[in-house]
Amino acid sequence: MRNFTEAADKVEFLPELLFTGHGESVARIGVKPLVIFKPNKIDESQFRRVHRLRSQVQQMRKDGRPGGPEVGVAGVQRRGFGPMMPGVFHAPFPDCYRCPIGRTPDDCAAECLDFIENDLLVHLVSPDEVAAIVIEPIQGEGGYVVAPDQFLQRLRELTRRHGILLVADEVQSGMGRTGKMFAIEFSGARPDAIAVAKGIASGLPLGVAMARADVMAWPHGAHASTFGGNPVACAAALATLKLLRERLIANAADVGGHLMAGLATLADKHPLIGDVRGRGLMIGVELVRDRQTKERAGRERDALVSAAFARGLLLLGAGANAIRFSPPLVLTREEADIAIRLFDEALTEVENSLR
Repeated sequence: MRNFTEAADKVEFLPELLFTGHGESVARIGVKPLVIFKPNKIDESQFRRVHRLRSQVQQMRKDGRPGGPEVGVAGVQRRGFGPMMPGVFHAPFPDCYRCPIGRTPDDCAAECLDFIENDLLVHLVSPDEVAAIVIEPIQGEGGYVVAPDQFLQRLRELTRRHGILLVADEVQSGMGRTGKMFAIEFSGARPDAIAVAKGIASGLPLGVAMARADVMAWPHGAHASTFGGNPVACAAALATLKLLRERLIANAADVGGHLMAGLATLADKHPLIGDVRGRGLMIGVELVRDRQTKERAGRERDALVSAAFARGLLLLGAGANAIRFSPPLVLTREEADIAIRLFDEALTEVENSLR
């Protein structure tokens, strides 16, 4: 427990923890304490906890689409699972490569923030009814899109001004993957709550919701988890935190920068590559059929994943047409060079098949 608390103290907030068995549980309980509303008996202390009297949650997702399965998902993942949770509004994520509201890369982030403040919080929901805004500092399934630092800073200012909690979903981006313990640290914005899972226990099932003490002041018995915080997973998490502090966060920053530079070099050679982005060892490569129109190369992406697999390089798609590079944090520069070479060969194969 001490190691978890020290990790939270690193970013000067979040002293309270709640353990779960996996990331989806973190998403569920991360929303739960923000929207509790009990009209039968509300005392003065409950009124002071303004976030507990609000019933709306706003989530930042690519192109305004829903996010994870606990809050709502799009397409095939949504079919047969309705109705989705009410009171959730989805805002466009500041993807400056292909702006969801049609702006240029230079002004996309500012316009996305203005859209939230001057459109969503005016025409769809009153800001005094919004309990929280949930955002991934770097989108995972949305395509490994990095939220600009200035956007996160302004979002923090907006939420603080209206008494709205800011929740960082770091299930994919947290635990050292980006070269910092949490991806939101790059921006300097301090969220009120963070959700982490996946890498926190190096593969064992564990999720942790971290928040300020006043946010986590739940009544006794308000939430429970059958397997949350099991001792084996917690032991793995403690060992993981030790390795992260000793060398793996620094290694993610160093080798990640090396890998990013190598992939960016491939963009000069392969027209399929439209964008290379990321931080540390969380890198996305977006594929397009035409760099001017940015037409999504979804089929080509799938063929590229297969071509890389045939060469021994395991990759995974992200979003409609991106590929994610999310290797173990123990990756070396030499291994990164091998990955770049194999990716280069796979790209050549796919591009030649299109001629």
